[in-house]
Amino acid sequence: GMLSKALLTKNLEFAVDLCLKQNRFADALILSMQGGPELFQSTQQKYFSKCASEEDAELPLIEAVVSNNWSYVIDRCDVEKNWCESLVAALTYKGGNIQEGTVTTPELELLCSTLGSRLLEVGHLNAKHQALLCFICAGRIENVVKCWLDTRNQTGSTTSDIQALQDLV
Repeated sequence: GMLSKALLTKNLEFAVDLCLKQNRFADALILSMQGGPELFQSTQQKYFSKCASEEDAELPLIEAVVSNNWSYVIDRCDVEKNWCESLVAALTYKGGNIQEGTVTTPELELLCSTLGSRLLEVGHLNAKHQALLCFICAGRIENVVKCWLDTRNQTGSTTSDIQALQDLV
């Protein structure tokens, strides 16, 4: 058939397109690797856009791993249900290298800060506690203190300011 002819004439782009039209994604990806990095990346993008219409909860995670674009996950996750998984993904894929002595990266700080801000928008006390953890991971001390003060005011804590400051530290 047409796929055989495309392969025999080394028309890999056409062969990949045929495979994608027939939902032969593995074949398309394997063939595109032989056609160079541009064909491989374009095939990945076609795969993700074709599969995006399906209800696949893991597809955004797979795409983030492949494209190394975690801001997509942080910006679009259901923050009330999946904030913890999103934070774990950011720490896992964008954290520093302990062996090299780095714990954080600028991208990790931005992702954690964005997630914390999204949690603050939810508004309830539990989300503010979760945002506090995100800001700690981001290393954003100003946000940590502001968020902590807000949670302290909502709980109606009566401990002394000195004791409360010691608890924060």
